[in-house]
Amino acid sequence: PFSYTVQINAAEGAFLVEDDIGNSFELDSSENRLTLENADQSVVELNKGKISLTANEEVSITVGGTKQTWTPGLTTLKTPLFEGGS
Repeated sequence: PFSYTVQINAAEGAFLVEDDIGNSFELDSSENRLTLENADQSVVELNKGKISLTANEEVSITVGGTKQTWTPGLTTLKTPLFEGGS
């Protein structure tokens, strides 16, 4: 029930895959950028040395026993050990 579009532009170094409900993946080799976006407008962008995460509901990162979660009105951090300072 879904349809897909794949565009390859080797001359420009670009590759795009998208479906008919708004999900997409784009690789731009000339700009050193990867972008993944879903129909709910959640976006992961790797742009050179920067990573950008966008979500309307929640972003969470887990590393071993540490988990950090961001929502529009709250940030939580669960970790067995925390070191802070300036």
